[in-house]
Amino acid sequence: GTICRLETIKDILDIIFRDGGTSHAKYYRVHVKEAESWSANGSKGPRTLSWWCFNPGIALEVFAKFGVGSIILTSGTLSPLDSFAGELKLDFPIRLESPHVIGPNQIWAGVVPVGPSGRTFNSSYRTRDTMEYKQELGNAI
Repeated sequence: GTICRLETIKDILDIIFRDGGTSHAKYYRVHVKEAESWSANGSKGPRTLSWWCFNPGIALEVFAKFGVGSIILTSGTLSPLDSFAGELKLDFPIRLESPHVIGPNQIWAGVVPVGPSGRTFNSSYRTRDTMEYKQELGNAI
């Protein structure tokens, strides 16, 4: 198991420092999660080591190197595409941006102080995990 884990760490480091450079390293963060439980022998449970990349363009630039000709991205929240293309470090020569599908008459913003049965919504630490609060919130939604 140890050799396999070391090979995995090596593979991750190869990705981060690919092409012999460090230009991508600044976008990665290491996260160690400690287990909250203790094992039977009194030692702390296992740790989970994660490598997080905070730049989506790093992952997508590999597609260009492989000669990928088309990428289709769909979402309701990608607009404006200019900034999105910049984040992904990709040029989108063909784009389709549709107007927003929700009209102003379809949106309501307001405060809901009480639920359908008349109970006041109180999201304080003391009450937010109670079954009564959750039930009232669920019924309101």
